[in-house]
Amino acid sequence: MQETFSEQVYSKRARVVVFIARHLAGEHGSATVQVDHLALGFIHEDQSGEALALAAFGRTIPVVSEVTPRDSFIPQETASRLLAAIVAEDEKAPPISPEVGIPLSANAKAVLYEADRAREALGGRQVEPLHVLIGVLKQDTRGSRALREAGITEDAAMTRLRERGNLRA
Repeated sequence: MQETFSEQVYSKRARVVVFIARHLAGEHGSATVQVDHLALGFIHEDQSGEALALAAFGRTIPVVSEVTPRDSFIPQETASRLLAAIVAEDEKAPPISPEVGIPLSANAKAVLYEADRAREALGGRQVEPLHVLIGVLKQDTRGSRALREAGITEDAAMTRLRERGNLRA
């Protein structure tokens, strides 16, 4: 799987999830983006929306429409517990500069492959953050286990995607 995230395949929000994951990997001194970084990226984007999530990590994007209320997939209290649980045991090494292109680990690439497969199975136009979540849930990491233990399931994510209608025209 290539590591470029084209606008044709990945929605802006899905690219934000990967951007945040890369940023967090660098903050924690990880040489590669791991599955749990993608889980954390999903939670941050889900709770904040793309503009606020990027602002929290020192980036800005132009606001094209008025702010709409968040329709978060994960309840806020659950998200806070998940962020704490996933980060709590994360080993920290000296940070890596954001200018360094931190590559995806093989497992992180597998997550994005599964995200694209979920998009195709649902007939979606683009990979969305919930597709990335589905890919994360297929892995066996501290983060994916914490998500499952909190009741976050692939079926629930797929149901939400169907409800949102991210389908080909």
